[in-house]
Amino acid sequence: MAMSPSDQASMARSVAVVGLATLASRVTGLLRDVVLAWVLGASMPADCFFAAFRIPNFLRRIFAEGSMSTAFIPVFTELQATRGLEAAFRLASILLSWLLPLLALVSAAGIVLAPQIVTIMTPGWVHDPEKFSLTVTLTRVMFPYILLISVAALAMGMLNAHGHFAAPAFAPVLLNLAMIFSGLLASRVMAQPVLGIAAGVLLGGAGQILLQVGPLRARGFRFHGGFAPGDPHLCKVGKLFLPSLVGSTVYQVNMVVITILASLLPQGSLSYLFYADRLMEFPLGVFAIAIGTVALPAMSQQVARGDMEALRATLGFAFRQVTLIMVPATLGLILLREPLMEVIFERGRFDPVATRMSAQALLCYAVGLWFVAQIRVVAPFFYAMQDTKTPMRAAIVSLAANVLLALLLMRPLSHAGLALAVSLAAMLQLAILMKRLGHKLGGIPWALLLRYLPRVMVACSVMGVFCALAVGHASWGPGVPMVKRALALGGTVLAAALLYGGALAALGVGDLKDLLRGARGRNRV
Repeated sequence: MAMSPSDQASMARSVAVVGLATLASRVTGLLRDVVLAWVLGASMPADCFFAAFRIPNFLRRIFAEGSMSTAFIPVFTELQATRGLEAAFRLASILLSWLLPLLALVSAAGIVLAPQIVTIMTPGWVHDPEKFSLTVTLTRVMFPYILLISVAALAMGMLNAHGHFAAPAFAPVLLNLAMIFSGLLASRVMAQPVLGIAAGVLLGGAGQILLQVGPLRARGFRFHGGFAPGDPHLCKVGKLFLPSLVGSTVYQVNMVVITILASLLPQGSLSYLFYADRLMEFPLGVFAIAIGTVALPAMSQQVARGDMEALRATLGFAFRQVTLIMVPATLGLILLREPLMEVIFERGRFDPVATRMSAQALLCYAVGLWFVAQIRVVAPFFYAMQDTKTPMRAAIVSLAANVLLALLLMRPLSHAGLALAVSLAAMLQLAILMKRLGHKLGGIPWALLLRYLPRVMVACSVMGVFCALAVGHASWGPGVPMVKRALALGGTVLAAALLYGGALAALGVGDLKDLLRGARGRNRV
C-alpha cells in the first residue's frame, strides 16, 4: 500500500529531528573550532593535532559512517520482519563480537605503526623531530577512536531501524562538547593542552556510545557475544559492506584528488574551495542527509514486507522533500553568494578578493546541489534493496568523470573549474542511479518524483526576484558595521524563505504541510 498521511507526517517529523540534530552538531562544531583556535592557534601543536586527527577521522568516514549503516540496516530490518526482533538483535550481537576484536587489532596496529603512518601522511615533518614526535604521540592517543565510533555506528543502525533517530542524530554533538570541555580544561591545567584535547576525542567517542545504550536497552537489546562465522545473515552483511566500503573510499579519494589539483593552482585556491564547501554542506547536512538517514530504514522495512507500492511512495516523498528544499537553496546560494561570503567570512586576512574568488567556487558548487542531494535519497533505495554494487559503480564512474573534468576545466576556470567538475560529476552519478532505478521499478515514476516541480519553480521565481533586488539595494559590504550587515543578510534570507513558503501554500503544494508539521512535531525517543 502507499504511504498514508500519518506515515508521511511521521517521516517528516523524523527528518526534522535529524535535521535539527545536524544543525546542533554544526553549531557546536563551530564553537569547537573557535576553542581550538583560542587554545592552539596556528601553532606547531595545532598542526600536529590536525594531522594526527585526520588519520582516524579518515578511517571513520570510510568504515563507520555510511558503510556500516547501509550494509547493516537492510539485513537487520529483513531479519526483524521475517524472524522477529530477537533474531535481529542476535545478528547485532554476532556482528559486535566480530567488530570489537577486529577494531581493537586495527587500533593496536595503528598505535604500533604510528611513526610509519605519520611518515606517509606528513613526509615533510620527518626532519623536524619535535613536530614528528608530537604527531606520533597524538596519533597513538586518538587511534582507538575508530573502535569507539564504529560501535556507535552499529548502535545508530539498530536504533534507526526501529524508527528512533533522536539519540543517534545528537550523538556527534557529544564529540564536539567533549573537545570543547577538554580544550578549556587542558588550557588551564596542562603544559601540553593538545594532549588533553586528544583525550577529549576519545571521551567524545565513548559518549556517543553511552548516549545510545539507554534507548537500545529500552528496546530489548542485550549483548550476548558469540561469533557464529557461518551465519548467513552475517555473511550477507559482509557482502553488502564491501561494495559500500569501496564507494565510501572512492568519495574520500575524490576529495584527495581535488586537493592535489588545487595545490597546482595559484595560492588560495584550496581555501576558496574550502570556504565555499562549508556553505554548501549546510543545506546538505541539515536537510538532504537527514532525509536519506530517515528514508533508509523506512524503505528497508517496506522491502522486507514486499510492499513495492509503499517503497515507491516513500522514494517519491523523499525525492519531493529534497526538491522542495534544495531548489530554493540552490537559487539562494547562487544569488546571495557574495553577500554570504562577505558577511560570514570577510574579516581579518579574508579580504574582498577572497570573497569574490570563494563566491565563484560557491556558484559552481551550487549548480550541482540538487543532484548531490538527490543522490543521498536515491542511493538508500538501492541499499534497502540490498544492492550496494550499483551505488559503488556509479561512484567509481563519477570519480573518473570528476578527475577528467577537473583536468579539463582547471586551466580555463582555475579553482572554479574544480568545483564545476564536482557538480557535473554528481549529475552523471545521479543519471546512472536513476537509470538503474528505472530497471528496478519497471520505469522511472517521474510523475511521482516531480509532482510539484512546476509550482516549486514558480515559487522560486518569486523568491529569486526578491533576492536579486535585495542584492542590489541592501547594505552589507565591508564598510558597513558587522551587526548591520548580519541583520541585513539574515532579514533577506528570512524574507525570501517566507515568500517562498507563502507562494508554495498559495499554489497548493501538499508536501509543504508535512514539512511544517515535521518541524513542529516531535520524534519518538
